[in-house]
Amino acid sequence: MKFVLPILLSAGLCILSCSEEPVPTPEEPLPEDVNLPEPGPHIQQQVRQPIGRTISGFYEALPASYFMYNKKYPLLIFITGAGERGNGSEEELKEVLQPYGPAKLLNAGSFPKDFLIDDRYYSFIVLSVQMTTNTRATPEDIDNLISYALANYRIDESRIYMTGLSLGGGCVWDYAVHNLQYAQKLAAITPMAGKSISPSKEKAKVIADAQLPVWAFHSEFDTAVPSIYTKNYVKWINEFSPGQARMTLFPDSTHICWKYSYNPTYQESDSINVYEWMLMQKRE
Repeated sequence: MKFVLPILLSAGLCILSCSEEPVPTPEEPLPEDVNLPEPGPHIQQQVRQPIGRTISGFYEALPASYFMYNKKYPLLIFITGAGERGNGSEEELKEVLQPYGPAKLLNAGSFPKDFLIDDRYYSFIVLSVQMTTNTRATPEDIDNLISYALANYRIDESRIYMTGLSLGGGCVWDYAVHNLQYAQKLAAITPMAGKSISPSKEKAKVIADAQLPVWAFHSEFDTAVPSIYTKNYVKWINEFSPGQARMTLFPDSTHICWKYSYNPTYQESDSINVYEWMLMQKRE
């Protein structure tokens, strides 16, 4: 009888140890497909890294979970306008935070930390770009920025999105129409009051051929960049590929239509904001 208690204790320990799955230690990375809400807001900081001769630097915003999970994240590239251009110095790069857009929202802590799409949580890596003084970002430099992002961050290559306002919105158009290879790197674009270089039906066909989803925004009576820039591109794209391009025209004359469209609370009849719409688009 004196052996019964030790035998029972050892059997109990075996049952406890064998019935539970191993618990990962803090040193072990979580699975790549972890599907959890973000634990907090993004962490945004300056990256004073020029890209070519037309991008002087950018702000990097990483999800709070970036160093917790071993997974890939959607990439959102945001290109600011002519008024935010600078030399990439610590002081001048702060201009990127001035217009109402992702960088400003992130800096204020009011950019959504994640989005729930089809029962999965997504959080963007956001790179907010400053163009060099007196230039516009060339398609080649924007492509180099994408290459830089792929080399330095864990990016889901099927979810690369690009947005921009005014001159930056024009740069988004110019990158997407530059060639089929560039357009096919993107999952969706959302140019805001974009002033592109020499828009044409032939250029629009590049976007149509790439099957690149577009949601473009403009004010109907914009006095700085006429809305015909957006209207023509959307019309031409849809002539080649009906329904591929979507357009929102606000019924006023303000140039800063992005004060509406970048607002996370702005929704249309389908009850989604621009960020949710982007995440619903994916490259196979």
